[in-house]
Amino acid sequence: MASWVKIRSDAWKYRGVDEPLIALEKAGYSELFAYRFDWDDQRRSFYANTPKLLGASHGVEIAFLTGDFQYGPVTKYVYPNNDARYQMQETMMQAWSTFAQNGKPSINTIDWLQFDSNKRSFLKLDKDRDMQNISDAEKDLLSILNFDDFSGTDLEKCVLVYEVFTNIGDRLYDDFLDWNNGYCIQYDIQKEQKAIEDRLIAKYGEVTIF
Repeated sequence: MASWVKIRSDAWKYRGVDEPLIALEKAGYSELFAYRFDWDDQRRSFYANTPKLLGASHGVEIAFLTGDFQYGPVTKYVYPNNDARYQMQETMMQAWSTFAQNGKPSINTIDWLQFDSNKRSFLKLDKDRDMQNISDAEKDLLSILNFDDFSGTDLEKCVLVYEVFTNIGDRLYDDFLDWNNGYCIQYDIQKEQKAIEDRLIAKYGEVTIF
């Protein structure tokens, strides 16, 4: 069953990675490389399953390039001082430094394949044994936004489609209005998002994890 998170993740990758790189390829650039950060070797606590709650969330990878492992009051859970963290740091620093030097990221354990519009290859950045090159050639935005197996409501579908077209890359509001023959015009999405936020605050007191 297609999940809300999976659909949004695939759409984020397509609009935030594939589209810009395809545009660069059309402009004449060929040495293009893409990645997906998948590292989630974090520390669980009595109160939370940190790998499941946060995992490879947006921005977590930046610390592996700077060496400054900070995540507020839960730093020791998000970035535990262990071999897995050191391994990921070494991998990313090596890849980014070689890319800065010669335009090609290099990792000792695997060849990082170039991105092109036909194969749309990307490297799954993870612990050494889980790193692999993956091709997304069969996916496009229409196939990603296929809700045949989605169990959510019509409103949830439209909120997700709105996010995909307006909150990733260039804002494509007209494309949102045209999606599925204007299916989502029935909703005032911004008003619905505010109502969802208000309900969460009323129930939990906050809409963030901290």
